[in-house]
Amino acid sequence: MGASKLRGAGGLGRECLIAFSLSGANCACVDLDLEACQTAIADTAAQVLQDTGSGSGKLGAYACDTTSEEQVEATVSRVVQDFGQIDVLITCAGICISREAEAVDLATWRKVIAVNLDGTYLFARSVGKHMLENKVQASYNASKSGVNALALSLATEWADRGIRVNSLSPGFMSTPLMTRQTGKKDNDEPLTDLQKEWIKQIPMGMVGQ
Repeated sequence: MGASKLRGAGGLGRECLIAFSLSGANCACVDLDLEACQTAIADTAAQVLQDTGSGSGKLGAYACDTTSEEQVEATVSRVVQDFGQIDVLITCAGICISREAEAVDLATWRKVIAVNLDGTYLFARSVGKHMLENKVQASYNASKSGVNALALSLATEWADRGIRVNSLSPGFMSTPLMTRQTGKKDNDEPLTDLQKEWIKQIPMGMVGQ
């Protein structure tokens, strides 16, 4: 599995890191403060062990100034090198200035835009290039990851009222949808190049039947 890319080691970024890790994803945590990333990674691993009784997936900490085009490109390259690929990107790093509009000076305005808007664009552009090169199914993967996060949230909210929520992820299955997506007309045809690439990512070397 590739990495679920996360920007921001605190707040929402931290919660996303925990949620994705609990679902079994490998996660790269990116923040301006490397120590904050490392702390978030350690806390996440401990949380996963406590909740599941088993270890988390691969976790990595990366320091990056999200307003720097050079640092963003270098960080994405490092994550791809370390994890193989990126399947999901979450951009949640941001700053907020609580001040009346007429009192905000231009330098402060530009700082907020640089972090909140430019940073998001830089990461989206860089990761997007990687996904396009590798034909990663961004929308599908993002939606399925969202389902897991939703199930986790519902399970937490409803547990004390006797409702259990589970999300099953069987992996690649031999279904009509998969047949169409890989360009085959039926399951009796030889494997396509895309199917062979998918199977490389499966430890057992085969799709489910």
